[in-house]
Amino acid sequence: MREDTFDIVMLGTFGLWRLGTLQSRALPFASELAARGYRCAIVTSPWDMPFERGVVETRDGVLIVNTAAAGATTLPAVFQQLEVIRHLRPRLIHLF
Repeated sequence: MREDTFDIVMLGTFGLWRLGTLQSRALPFASELAARGYRCAIVTSPWDMPFERGVVETRDGVLIVNTAAAGATTLPAVFQQLEVIRHLRPRLIHLF
């Protein structure tokens, strides 16, 4: 994972694809901002998509980070999201 400053980090609490909110709202929004030169990332805890836990990828110029922790005990996932935010050092955090 990169450790330089990002402009915008969007936080979610579920997998990118299953419920559709991150897929249909966050990713297009972040992709459009990235196309305009902003460095964007989506950080989520995919409790509903266990096979996405820990996956880090880039789509349409947007860094997508899935925490490894997710599930019934949410505190570890929250701490992992905070750790990612500290590494990305965003100027703005948007919550979904």
